[in-house]
Amino acid sequence: MRQGGVEIIKDGQNNVEIKIEWIKVPGGMHGGSWAARISGKPIVIGKPLRISMIYYFGLEGLGSLDWESEQDDDGVTEPVHLSGSTPDLGQFNIRIEDGPDNRFTKYGGRSEDFKSRIGKTHYFGTGMSAGDVWKAKEYLYQHLGYRAQAIIMPYKDEPVKPDPAFVITMGNTIARESNFYAVQKTYDGTFSFDVVFDSQSAGTK
Repeated sequence: MRQGGVEIIKDGQNNVEIKIEWIKVPGGMHGGSWAARISGKPIVIGKPLRISMIYYFGLEGLGSLDWESEQDDDGVTEPVHLSGSTPDLGQFNIRIEDGPDNRFTKYGGRSEDFKSRIGKTHYFGTGMSAGDVWKAKEYLYQHLGYRAQAIIMPYKDEPVKPDPAFVITMGNTIARESNFYAVQKTYDGTFSFDVVFDSQSAGTK
């Protein structure tokens, strides 16, 4: 039996209606597999929609959570892959994959200076102490804030500053022994991406 649900979030300030569609397929010895599709569209048609989405995973307790995708200082273009294992979940794989019609943010102030990073997925991995995963927002704000300060500094006396879409981005770094990973995508207009959790004992893909 498949189980699922839909949640809709309307954010008028950012002109976005976010739809989260979730499905779970029971099976195997560890509860089964699941997938979520996160999509967004403008609330007011004709008004710009530019948004940065961050999806993260954290592990506390026994087990492992590993980044499996290639690493690149400028970001990645392929789907993101992680793998892990815990006593409760068994062995599992996770992937994050863009929809076919997405448009990444490519235009804005000083875009030429950031052309090697534009149109890519950015990421961040770090080690968190036991009991700290709930502080994910704090860790992410700190990482993004430090990076933004360093990026904007060379332009402080320039009349044209970099667009925030190029400044407030993750550094594409994975620390040793990370147990927390975040993935950032910055879109122009309607978008969608899938997050898929495959339980190896369930045998679903």
